[in-house]
Amino acid sequence: PYMPHVDGVFLPRQPLAAIAAGAGLRVPMLLGTTDEEYGLFTSVPGLPKVQSAEKALPLVTSMLRSLVPDADAAGRQLVELYGKSPMLARYTRADTGLYNAIMTDYMFRMPCVRLALAHASHAPTFMYRVDKVAPGGKGACHAIDIGFCLETARYVPNLCGTGPVVRNLEQIMSRCWINFATSGIPTATSGEWPAYDGGNRHVMVFGIRDTAECELTSNPDAVELAAWDGIRELDSLWDCQTAPSAGSASDSSAIAPPCDAAVATEDIKMVTESTGEPAAVSTSDVDPAKSAKDTSTIEGTAGSASADADADASLEAKAPALAVKKADEVNAEAVATTD
Repeated sequence: PYMPHVDGVFLPRQPLAAIAAGAGLRVPMLLGTTDEEYGLFTSVPGLPKVQSAEKALPLVTSMLRSLVPDADAAGRQLVELYGKSPMLARYTRADTGLYNAIMTDYMFRMPCVRLALAHASHAPTFMYRVDKVAPGGKGACHAIDIGFCLETARYVPNLCGTGPVVRNLEQIMSRCWINFATSGIPTATSGEWPAYDGGNRHVMVFGIRDTAECELTSNPDAVELAAWDGIRELDSLWDCQTAPSAGSASDSSAIAPPCDAAVATEDIKMVTESTGEPAAVSTSDVDPAKSAKDTSTIEGTAGSASADADADASLEAKAPALAVKKADEVNAEAVATTD
C-alpha cells in the first residue's frame, strides 16, 4: 500500500524509469541514508531478533521470491557475502548486524543509489551517509539524519545519542543543508563535495569513526551493492500494466508482469471514483463469493450511514433548544457574578 501503482492512467510508468528518461525536475538533489537504517526496527522491544545466518536465510529468501528467478541461490549469496562484510564492524549491535545490513540495503540504500544514478544524468546529485556517532542512542539507525540536519538530534538522546559530538555534528550537517538550499551545492567542512555519478559515486560520510567529522568516500561498500545488480526494485511489483501503450517505444525494463487481480480491481475502482467514469471490468475477474461479501459490506455501510444521518438530523432539530438553554446558563452566571 505504500508503493506507487503504475496503472497507465495516473502513473504511466515506473517512477525510476521515468526519472532516468528525464521526466523529473532537472534541479540539484541531495539524498542519502544512515548506515544501519533497519536497526531502528530490530531494536523495538518484543520483536524477534534475527541473530544468525540460519535465521536470516529463510527470511531473505522469502523476500526475494518475487524479485529474482532463483531466490534460494540469491538468498544464500547475500547471507554469505554480508556475513563477512566490513559493514558489520560499524554496527551498534553485532547480534542482529547481518540481517540489519541486508535489510538496510534492500529497503533503503539500493533504492537511494538507483534514484541517484537515474537523476545524476540530468542534474547535479549529491549523496551522503550518516554513521554511528555517539553513545546512548540506537546507532546509525533510520531517521537520525533528520535530527542532525535540522539541529534537533540533541533533544532525542535515546535515538541519536548524547555528548558534545551530537551538537558538533548538528552544526556540520545543518550547514551543509543550508549551503545546498542556497546554492545547490552542499559544501562541507572537509572540503569539496563533488557530485555523485556512475563513474566515481562520491558519498560524504558523516560521523566517520565515531566522531563529528565528515569524510568524502568513493563508492563505499561497492562489493555489497554490486550483489544487488539484477534484483528488481520492490515497487516494480506494483506495475498493473501488461504492455507498453500503443505507439510508445518498447521498454521491457520498465514494465513488470501484471499485478494481482485483486490489486487491479482496486486500481480500477480508484480510477472510477476519481474520474466519475465507469471502467470496463471482465466478469471473469469477479469472484462471486467475494462479490457477495462486498455487497453485504456495502449494505452494512449504507445502513450505518443512514443511522448516522438520522442522528445528525435529530441533533439538528434539538440545536435551537440547546442553544437557548446554553444562553440562559451563561446569563444566569453573568448575573451571579455581577451580584
